[in-house]
Parts: sequence; structure tokens; C-alpha cells
Amino acid sequence: MNFHSFGWKSDFNLVKKTATSLTFELLSSENSRKQYPFEFKLQIEYVIHGNSLDVNYFVENPAEKEDLYFSIGGHPAF
Repeated sequence: MNFHSFGWKSDFNLVKKTATSLTFELLSSENSRKQYPFEFKLQIEYVIHGNSLDVNYFVENPAEKEDLYFSIGGHPAF
């Protein structure tokens, strides 16, 4: 796997938008499986609370009979 993996160069889809939050989604693909051989669904939610920002990660394993090993190495920059 490359140093920064594949997520940072991937196109996430906006799946939910509210007045104070955005949720983006990345699904496994042929390109992601070249570096990470698992099916997955990753959602990243950004929520504003006054002057602070929460970042929440949600990972789902669509493969019923296979373990999903992962690590989130997020370090967002603004």
C-alpha cells in the first residue's frame, strides 16, 4: 500500500447534507482493491457545533464471511 493509501486521492460522494453537517462516502472499487483487497463502505461525517468541528468515521463490512482489517489514519488539514 502506498504511504498515504488510496483514500486521499479518491472521489467521495456527498450522501447527506444538513444545516450543520456533511457526510461523504467512499465504496470499495477496482482501484481501491489494487492496494486494499477488501470490500468496504467508508463514511466520513463533519459536524459543526458552535466553534468546533467533529469528524466521525463509519466503516462497514459488506462481506458477511470475511473479516475487515482497517485503520483510519486521518489527519485533516484546513
